[in-house]
Amino acid sequence: MPTFVGSAPDAADIPTPNPPGPPDPPIPPPLGGGTTYYLATTGNDSDPGGVLDPFLTLGHFWSIAGPGDNLRVRGGTFSGAAARNMDLHNTYGDPSGTSGAPITVTNYTDEVPIFDGGANGSTNSDRYWLLANGPSSFITINGIKLINYNMNQNGIITVTGGSSTASGWILSNLDSQQVGGGTCDATNQNIYWGANVQGALVDTCILRGPYPTTPTTGAGVGTDHYPAAQDVTVRDCTFINCHKGTQIYGSPGGSPSGVTIAILDNVYTNCGRNIELVWYQQALVTGNTGTIASESPTYNLYDSGNGVLTASNNTWT
Repeated sequence: MPTFVGSAPDAADIPTPNPPGPPDPPIPPPLGGGTTYYLATTGNDSDPGGVLDPFLTLGHFWSIAGPGDNLRVRGGTFSGAAARNMDLHNTYGDPSGTSGAPITVTNYTDEVPIFDGGANGSTNSDRYWLLANGPSSFITINGIKLINYNMNQNGIITVTGGSSTASGWILSNLDSQQVGGGTCDATNQNIYWGANVQGALVDTCILRGPYPTTPTTGAGVGTDHYPAAQDVTVRDCTFINCHKGTQIYGSPGGSPSGVTIAILDNVYTNCGRNIELVWYQQALVTGNTGTIASESPTYNLYDSGNGVLTASNNTWT
């Protein structure tokens, strides 16, 4: 059975942050017998992380997280160093779950935790919300809102296996805002899957960009580099004001050089290009809808032609 740290209060004793957010989808239950911790803007990393004595920083959780552990994040706004540069490889030793006991970071019941990137960071590496450049695997992140991230390299959430393999990632019910930064979409993304990613899901997220205010940068979900990401699924997401909604790149010369991906039932609104496929192996693109891409030439679904594309029931109006 999962364990809970700290006191075990009655429901009436649980403090409510001010203000609570609107209802979110139900949170995933803890799996695999791990420990449930809590995070709040009123917390302290010297405390045990219980519901009445929560942690303050997400980094502290990553420093102790193991298979099956679950972090429930209370409503409120986290900013400054508490909202940027969670480097799982270089700082926290590549925390990982397992297929039966993932590490889960999720909002607490119907509350909305907000991480505010402050529209800038002092260096490229300081602009991330989360950077996993190593074998961290089987991690689920759910129900988090990310605002004011001014990316200049990769994505607000960047996952790449590096010389290892990163697998079993799930990003769900996120609301993410990329406000600008560098000079191309590959370095200005909400979610970036890099080399040696095996099995990744982006599900029911809202992904926002700076387009057309910043007309040539900002992607919702992107891939790049090789060995190219495999078995990536992007489904039931909403892309708003992204220069490129879903931008899929592998890289020539790598093995495998092309991405395998499913892009399913997403909505694209006011994007320069909706879906762009370059250097991929196989792509299933079906059930996507939205406004006609606004760039000229119009790319609602751009296919480089170097992979096997199955496309159906995509509607642009």
